[in-house]
Amino acid sequence: MAFESLTEKLAATFKRLRGKGRLSESDVKQAMKEIKMALLEADVNFKVVKNFIASVSERAVGTDVMESLTPAQMIVKIVNEELTALMGGGDSKLKISSTPPTVVMLVGLQGAGKTTNGAKLAGLMKKQGKRPLLVACDIYRPAAIQQLEVVGGQLDIPVFQMGQANPVDIAKAAVEHARRHGNDMVFLDTAGRLHVDDQLMDELRTIKAAVNPTEILLVVDAMIGQDAVNAAKAFDDALDIDGVMLTNGPGDPKDNQEIIQNLKVIIDESELPIFGICMGNQLLSKAGGAKIYKLKYGHRSHNQPVRMVGTERCFITSQNHGYAVDNNTLTEDWEPLFINMNDGSNEGIRHKRNPWFSAQFHPEASSGPTDTEFLFDDFVKLL
Repeated sequence: MAFESLTEKLAATFKRLRGKGRLSESDVKQAMKEIKMALLEADVNFKVVKNFIASVSERAVGTDVMESLTPAQMIVKIVNEELTALMGGGDSKLKISSTPPTVVMLVGLQGAGKTTNGAKLAGLMKKQGKRPLLVACDIYRPAAIQQLEVVGGQLDIPVFQMGQANPVDIAKAAVEHARRHGNDMVFLDTAGRLHVDDQLMDELRTIKAAVNPTEILLVVDAMIGQDAVNAAKAFDDALDIDGVMLTNGPGDPKDNQEIIQNLKVIIDESELPIFGICMGNQLLSKAGGAKIYKLKYGHRSHNQPVRMVGTERCFITSQNHGYAVDNNTLTEDWEPLFINMNDGSNEGIRHKRNPWFSAQFHPEASSGPTDTEFLFDDFVKLL
């Protein structure tokens, strides 16, 4: 597997450095060459690799390192620090417009989960005292408007729609409707496509220009493979997105190294908050260096108890998975977030500094239980 191979190659490089005692500049250059090749062979974006190697090399050949009694360990420390800096250490919160309504625009490819996640976020805002309005801007997908009306009805949130009218006109009319009727938040459920195209981006850019959204959230399906990176870059270049939500995924994450590497590239090239759900937990864990194993008995029920690590808070959750993250393989930057009370297996992870976390269960399960819907609140706070 690509990621396991990368881990092994980096570990071998560091082992050789430690075995040399004092290092020469040529030793450092050789190590940087090996790290560079390992990253490229693992399909890490070449621009990311180039900048990363340049930063590490500049620090690694300094006098403080070369004359240190433990130069190899200092280089490992530098690599770790540069990786952390590359991923970003800050977070941000959901921006609330000083002049209501706050407009949240959800974008992404078709089938990524924009409608469901938009409604869930709106539901959470309602619980916090907001008066959200859902807006049906997807006039192309069959039954898209009806789906939004159904989920809006379940959450008792009004849905604004104008049938098959122009999506830009719908967005503008919805914002004006919100002002007149006291809705302080507007969630735009925009159209997707099977792939990124000029027509889609032009429409989204026009909507953005027309309503000046406060937040733009990209919903990414983990199953789209290499296109995940291309899609994220295309949406960010066109719209300057504010956050990413990862959804869906294959049965065994170890069979989808390409997706894991794509997620790693997305993390490496941005400082955007990430919330992984179900398979998203395993993919995020793999991207962070952890291992996955097959459960003897899969978790497939609506009554799985979990505990939030570091607290006595327990929740009943909905689950449907046959693999789990090995807690013992989480790197020092990651830690368990939830533990299954039945078998002690992992049910979520979080990064110790950056705004990245995930849940193995389904906090969005409409059929219940809904004990862990607060995780969407936590994600929103990071935006």
